[in-house]
Order: sequence, then structure tokens, then C-alpha cells
Amino acid sequence: MYSNPLRVSLLCLIALTLALPHTHAQYGVGDTSIQVTGFQFAYSPSLAMGHLAKKTGFFHSFSPGFSFKTRSNILVQFELNLLVANNTREDSVAAMIYSEVGMPISTEGLLEQVNPRWQGLSVHLQVGTLLLPSGHNTNSGLFGSLGLGYLQHRIHYDYKGEYVPQLEKPYVLGYDRFTNGLLLSQALAYRRYSNHNTINYQLALELGQGLTRNRRSWNYDLYGPDNRLRLDMYIGLKMGIILPFYGVSP
Repeated sequence: MYSNPLRVSLLCLIALTLALPHTHAQYGVGDTSIQVTGFQFAYSPSLAMGHLAKKTGFFHSFSPGFSFKTRSNILVQFELNLLVANNTREDSVAAMIYSEVGMPISTEGLLEQVNPRWQGLSVHLQVGTLLLPSGHNTNSGLFGSLGLGYLQHRIHYDYKGEYVPQLEKPYVLGYDRFTNGLLLSQALAYRRYSNHNTINYQLALELGQGLTRNRRSWNYDLYGPDNRLRLDMYIGLKMGIILPFYGVSP
């Protein structure tokens, strides 16, 4: 579902960019507080903390989403976050599936180059309010938000050569460390709604805490399940564009 988040995210970014010139504000955005509905896309370089830091370090987050700001400056956002890292810090099962030279053997008897990498996704609903209005206009400024959602992640074994059965289902289920659970999030964001329909964007510092567990019933290296509760945390700097549709001012 999320094996190629970069391709999906780039397509979303291109679509939003092409659509931006066609959005128009019929009502004075800077004159008064108005209702704003928006589609948005964001990118966040993020750093893993807590138990998540044992699986990965730096990772990327690509986030299409939807937002709604009321006339009283209450902000509601729904986001899908596609998470991907270039590698993983947890590959303790490598000795069980790799040969003596550090690579697995395919069905053709060939050594295959494998790139294990961490990947995942999260969805969350955030609700916030305008804390500090901007001098730019009464709809822009510093927003604080709290969120609730779902987080999942696993180790993906990427290889391009011949078929390696131990890296495919059902065997890979004992290696991939599939983990999921409840996600709590907090964000402090500056959102700018343009007076002249030029650039609408947000810059946010976002924190996340996932209360997760390994969901596999059998892990080969542990000779059983891993039922420990995990605290998967991260911090990221989210940068995004907003495609707004303005409501009628009172």
C-alpha cells in the first residue's frame, strides 16, 4: 500500500501546484475572519526518538491532507502520513536468512543484494486554535493543535534480483517486525493565507507519540511473539502548501 510513497507524494504535489492558479478569493481574506476549507500537501524531515530510535533514525514523511478553519479560528485537520527511511537500525534477523557473506541466496542459487529499510504510515485528526494572529491578516498566524490517530511501521526487504523465498510471505512475516497502535500528536504551526491568492503555506513543528506493539504472532529470532508495549516517538519540521477555498465573510 505504501511501497512507493515518494512517487505518490510527488504526484500530489504536482496536482496541487497546477491547481493553485485557479483558486480565487471572492471575499477579503485580510479584512475579517472567514471560513477556509483547504487541501494541503506537506513534507517533513523527521527524527525518531524513544523505542522508534532503535529501528530508524532520520526518516521522511509525505503528507496529503484536508483542513477546515472556522470563522472563530478553530482549525481541524486530517492527514495521511507516508513514512520512509533509507535503511533500518534493526536487522537482527539477518544472520538467520543471509549467507556467510552477508547476502541471502535466491531459488537460482545466486547471492542477492538486499536493502532492508524502515517504512510505515500514520493517519491522524488534529484540532487546534489560533494562538497568535498575524499582522498579515486575521486568518493567518500561529496555531496550536492536538491530535489522535493510528501509527504502523515495519521493516521492508527490498531486492531486485531472483526470487528469495525467505523474504516473501509467509516467511517474511516472522522478520518484518510489523508494529502498530495509538498515535498522539501535537503541532505548533504558522499558517499563512494569502491576501492576493499567491502562496498559501504552513510551517509546523510536530511531535508524535505512538503507543504500539509488535503484532506478529511469531518472530523467528525471538522464538515467539513480542508483546512489549512500545513508546515510538518522533519530532519533525513540517513544510506544506495549502490549496484554499474561502467561505463567505459575515
